[in-house]
Amino acid sequence: MLSSWHLNALQQKFPLQISLIGTFKGNATQKKILSAKKDIADFSMLKNTTIAGAGSESYIRSVLQQIDPAKYKELSDTIKILKVPKDIDALMAVGFGMADAAIAAESSLKTLESLNANQYKQLHSLGASEKSYLLVAATFDKPGKDETKALEILFNMAGQKNLNLLGLDGWIWK
Repeated sequence: MLSSWHLNALQQKFPLQISLIGTFKGNATQKKILSAKKDIADFSMLKNTTIAGAGSESYIRSVLQQIDPAKYKELSDTIKILKVPKDIDALMAVGFGMADAAIAAESSLKTLESLNANQYKQLHSLGASEKSYLLVAATFDKPGKDETKALEILFNMAGQKNLNLLGLDGWIWK
C-alpha cells in the first residue's frame, strides 16, 4: 500500500501496477488545497512564509509546484516547510500562527469547518493540485496467487477499524 505520489516515483524504476484503489465516502481521488490566511491574497505573496503540510518536504514542495509552477519556481528558496503528522494539523498550524498557509486535502478542510468554523472562515484557497488517488495497493506486473490472496484480504477489510485508520472506508478493484 502506498500513496499515488510514491507510486508515481516508484514506477520510474519498477513495473508496478495498481490493483486496488482506496475509497472514502464513495470517492477514490482527492485534491490538495493550498489554504492561507485572508491577508495572503495570492501565491506570489508566499515569499518568506512557512507552509505546513503532512508528508515529506519533497512531497509538500511537489504539490506546491503542481499548484503554480511558475510562481513556485520563483519563490521556492524563500518558502519554509513545517511538516506535521496529518492534514488537519497543517490547517490548525495556520490558526495557531505556526504557519502562514497549509496544504491539505479537501476533506480535511471540511473537517476543520465542522470542528472550528471560526478558524475555517479565516482561510481561503490559493489553488488546488490535480486529483490523485487516496491510497493504492500495487503489485509487480500481474499479481500472483499469494499477492491476489493478500489483495482479497485488503479488499474485504471494508468498514473495519483498521481501514478507517488509513483514512478509507473501502476499496475498488482497478
